[in-house]
Amino acid sequence: MKCVNCENEQASGKFCGKCGTPLQAVETTKVEVDSIPAQESVETAVTVESVTSSQPTPEPAPHTAPTQPNEQVERVKETSKKYVAYVKEYVVNPGKIFENPEHQFTNALISIALVLLLASYAIFSTINELYNKFMKANGYLNIFEVTTSKLSLFPTISNAFIALLVLMAISFGVMLAILKIAKQPTNFKQLISIYGTLLVPVAGIMLVSLVLILIKVLSLGFGILVLGYLMALYLYPLYIVFHNFGGDRKVDVLNRGLIYFSGFSIISYIIISQYVKSKVGSFMELFYQVGNYF
Repeated sequence: MKCVNCENEQASGKFCGKCGTPLQAVETTKVEVDSIPAQESVETAVTVESVTSSQPTPEPAPHTAPTQPNEQVERVKETSKKYVAYVKEYVVNPGKIFENPEHQFTNALISIALVLLLASYAIFSTINELYNKFMKANGYLNIFEVTTSKLSLFPTISNAFIALLVLMAISFGVMLAILKIAKQPTNFKQLISIYGTLLVPVAGIMLVSLVLILIKVLSLGFGILVLGYLMALYLYPLYIVFHNFGGDRKVDVLNRGLIYFSGFSIISYIIISQYVKSKVGSFMELFYQVGNYF
């Protein structure tokens, strides 16, 4: 045993033999002092554990997948940006397309589609306006026992679209044949790119025509529509066949123009006359009957 007062060590006894300090009291005090922190630490640990166990365990936040952009929408946006840049470049200098035509194939197809759609809708709007003005307003629907009071949008536009597409196909076929006969080094894809790019101003003309027709300026709008298609079917094709793509000139440029003009006119007349008779013959016959009525 060791006295806490004078640090005297002795084997037994209740009091220190050196200073007389009670050894038992010291032991009790020491034990009590030593036991208090241990008890408190145990109680603290139990309290912390109970508090921790009583609190609800937070649930993990649900996994939210990152929002992915729509692939089709992004593709349309990218195509639109490229087409706008393409229009800005070639509307000022359309002849530049002859230098490197193959890279603009997609944009050229878009230009051709725009011309066809705008022209078809302008034709529908013109026919519809004439229909309303001369048939409905004057009561001719009852005279000729016409059962419908308005034109159908989709059939009329689709018929106009097909007719104009056939004209463009004839023009393109005649151009390609002339350039092949003249031994000009060009192919289908290059010719589409050149022709479609040259039609960029025509798309703008068709848009102006459509706006004029919609605001009831019918004569001017239809006149601009005809002008646009004359440019698309005669002016620009002649410009293409006159162009020298390189190689030997097997056919003179003037003769190319004469061949195109006569070939396109004859073929388109034969095909379109039959098409018009089969598709819109009854409608035109109705107008003829109106004229004969007076």
